[in-house]
Amino acid sequence: MKTFLLALALAVVGSGSGMADVVNGSFESGTPNDGAGTHWTRLVPGDPSLTGWTVVSGNVDWFSAQVAPACAGNRSLELNGNINGAVSQTFATKPGVAYRVTFCMAANPNGPPAVKTLLVGVDSNQYMNYEFDATGHTLTDMGWQTRTFTFTATGASTQLRFESRTTRDDGGLNAYGPVIDNVVVVEDSATRTLTDQWWIEAESGWGASVLQQRDTLFVCFFVYGPDNKPTWFVAVATYQSGSPSGRQVYAGELWVTTGPWYGGDFNTALRTDRKAGTFTFDVGGGSASSNTATMTYTVDGTTVQENVTRQTWAYENIGGSYYGGLVWDEACGPAGREKDHFEILGSMQIAHAPDNTVRIDWQPTSVISNGVAQPVPGNASMVYSGPYAQSGHMGQVKGILTYTFGEDAGTIPWNLFDIERTINGIMGRLDGIGQDAEACHYDGRLGGVRR
Repeated sequence: MKTFLLALALAVVGSGSGMADVVNGSFESGTPNDGAGTHWTRLVPGDPSLTGWTVVSGNVDWFSAQVAPACAGNRSLELNGNINGAVSQTFATKPGVAYRVTFCMAANPNGPPAVKTLLVGVDSNQYMNYEFDATGHTLTDMGWQTRTFTFTATGASTQLRFESRTTRDDGGLNAYGPVIDNVVVVEDSATRTLTDQWWIEAESGWGASVLQQRDTLFVCFFVYGPDNKPTWFVAVATYQSGSPSGRQVYAGELWVTTGPWYGGDFNTALRTDRKAGTFTFDVGGGSASSNTATMTYTVDGTTVQENVTRQTWAYENIGGSYYGGLVWDEACGPAGREKDHFEILGSMQIAHAPDNTVRIDWQPTSVISNGVAQPVPGNASMVYSGPYAQSGHMGQVKGILTYTFGEDAGTIPWNLFDIERTINGIMGRLDGIGQDAEACHYDGRLGGVRR
């Protein structure tokens, strides 16, 4: 057995980490020129002191830990010197591939305004505004928070930009702004759950069992050989770094094994294994993408390509009482350039009727918009309803969200998908496009712990 297991282990090596080549993301490297009593360095355009980063406008202050504790390491960067500043860095990317930027955000609390605004963007066409409320914080208690920004690369290199958009009502200098640290960029390769039985409904009698752990698939094929008798193959496939945006591609080796009769003792001398070909599992983009895939495999020179779907055995009932939340990004207006991030926490009641109609009632208790907590009005409510469908063990509800939040009320067509219910709770994803003039695009996640 050791030979086979070693071969499978070797097959999963070399998929790549997907880490983008961002230099000095924690602002530790360079040649600071801190003042004796200030412990920070002011940087202006053209100053090469901060390794990897370019000051592109205004000025910024490069903090040491003696000014304020960093999120990671000993240094951080305030994007305001005495005016709004901006920094950028260009790094290698793969066209069409999605990336996720993660960074720490805080703010200089020593002056107005209380809420500091930060713009994060790439190549001047994908960007998002973030806010941080410095109320209650000090330079010794910065209140660091982790924020994320996702983008799809359009070229072999991408310029990432952080810019202060902080303004003061009193007309004074914007000398107190957002502070950033620990910038990390990776391919956005968080995989969707593919564990299921896969088949072609019109070709009942064969299929493939897929078992997933993190970014690795173990696949057993139940097919028929040249003699029309049942046979099976196995494959180990790993997620391929650089998969096109919105897709998941797994690839690896396909193996043929033989062994002793099941009714007798397991004689290892009768077991053999050999590499017979290759295997690829390609899952497409879109809200229903994890329910369909193209499976391509080669056995001893014979190549087969099949478009497979999940096989459904029994419908789940997702009804119950949960406590959890919704997190989503929305992009509105021309080219989706007006971006916002929302987080809503509260109770979630799901009624799943016998006719497979689902109604979800959310009672928000906490609302965060672009990182800033919002007051929750007494009439705040969210109701979502629609018909439930299922593919394999993944549920989907295409319905309408009706919401009331103070004087703001309306409806949004949302699609909940990749819904999974376990003994612990429920999770899923959502997307949708608003029907008003803003035509907002919604992309988010939901989850709740069973109460």
